Amino acid sequence: MGRITDTVKILIIINVIVYAGSVFIGDVAYRLFSLYYFEHPDFQIWQPITHLFMHDRNGLMHIFFNMFGLYMFGAPLEERWGQKKFLFFYFSAGLGAAFIHSLVGYYQVHSAMDGLVEIGPAVGASGALYGILVAFGLMFPNTGLMLLFLPFPIKAKYF
Repeated sequence: MGRITDTVKILIIINVIVYAGSVFIGDVAYRLFSLYYFEHPDFQIWQPITHLFMHDRNGLMHIFFNMFGLYMFGAPLEERWGQKKFLFFYFSAGLGAAFIHSLVGYYQVHSAMDGLVEIGPAVGASGALYGILVAFGLMFPNTGLMLLFLPFPIKAKYF
């Protein structure tokens, strides 16, 4: 552990480039590539994939913590699984999160009494990262993790 792997490095570079582009291009990129609820007028078929590379344009913390988590927890998984299995898992977790977002959006829109519920778009690799975190906890359960808010390490299986 501790070494950045090729696939993780490429994913981080793509995320940073897309983030920078979305900051400079603005609302057009955000509307095109963020994941909107499938009945929303801005929904496009590619958004379940492209939303993984979009992040909150109003601050660096969202992309920073997503990419830091990808580096810390994704690299050991890629070393263990290999590039193809890691990429398959990463995108499967991200698509699973997109599917859940769409189901929640569907429920919220269709269960609202007044019908005026607005579902915001999903952005970021957080869904894929949560999958990575769970896989890391299962693959390396006794690895000690130092968290910013705890003065002692906690095992990955509890985190």
